[in-house]
Amino acid sequence: MPDRDVDVTYAIDPGALHQGGAPPGLALHQRMRYSARLQKLRVDPPSTGMHVTIDYATGRMAMIRDAARSVIEMNAPPGTKAGPGGLPALAGVAHTHWQRAGSAMVAGLGCTEWRGKAANGTPVTMCQTADGVMLRLDLSGRQVLHATSVTFAHQPAALFANPPGYAVQHLDGPQG
Repeated sequence: MPDRDVDVTYAIDPGALHQGGAPPGLALHQRMRYSARLQKLRVDPPSTGMHVTIDYATGRMAMIRDAARSVIEMNAPPGTKAGPGGLPALAGVAHTHWQRAGSAMVAGLGCTEWRGKAANGTPVTMCQTADGVMLRLDLSGRQVLHATSVTFAHQPAALFANPPGYAVQHLDGPQG
């Protein structure tokens, strides 16, 4: 988990995640903001009009859809933990045994390269800052994502809250 609040924009190669997927060179951009004090992550995926929040302290998550002015809240899937850099665990990547492999520069920041294997045996290389922010992730030698901008700054609690006036649906029953 990052030691301090951070706002990171990643370029993601969807073709690296799925065999026969998107054409090479196509990059999607995803913004992720993390509050160390709140232990919350906000993911703004490439598609507009929605975002996801994960509260690691309570094990809850919410999908917020602006067009529908709605929120779907639920328990995070069993075993959901923050993976490298505060990201949700990717394909068992968070559960690997990491070995230090060197250092690199990504988005103007120094990071330590770590190598391991995902739960399915896929070779993984991750580059992470000393304060816990993942800057690059490679699977089977192919870069899946890399940070294009990183800003260490306070992340207001309102970024992680359900917007006022949105209809809230609880998929796993009412919460108290």
